[in-house]
Amino acid sequence: MAQKPAKLQSSPSKRAANELVLSPEIMETMKHIFKELDKYDDGIVSRKALIKSIEKDSLLEQYFFLPAICVNEVGRFISFGRLLNQILIEEEVCPPEQKTKVEYISLQDFVNKFADYKTPSKQVLLKEAQRLEDEM
Repeated sequence: MAQKPAKLQSSPSKRAANELVLSPEIMETMKHIFKELDKYDDGIVSRKALIKSIEKDSLLEQYFFLPAICVNEVGRFISFGRLLNQILIEEEVCPPEQKTKVEYISLQDFVNKFADYKTPSKQVLLKEAQRLEDEM
């Protein structure tokens, strides 16, 4: 039997510039997936492997089109799927000399992508727009 989607966190009327709106249960599920992939118990995994595992999770797939981050400054939400896509694109657009540094991600860095969302670089946004255009 499929589980009901967990509720999004309720948020107070005065918010920070960028605010996580995913529930703690979703974050814990992603942390659990990360730890399962961490074969060497060093707190670092491949970005691609992590995102693919999250995309295959039957509980998390329900949230791909739901808000993950609220960017209060502009009154917009960033969907869960879009944020995962941005994390992948960061690796693709980085300079070749930094590729090995960006290919892997620590648990803390991954969690910070959600808990302390920063607007992606122009290269990430352009690559993201190009992908969307290619899909049309």
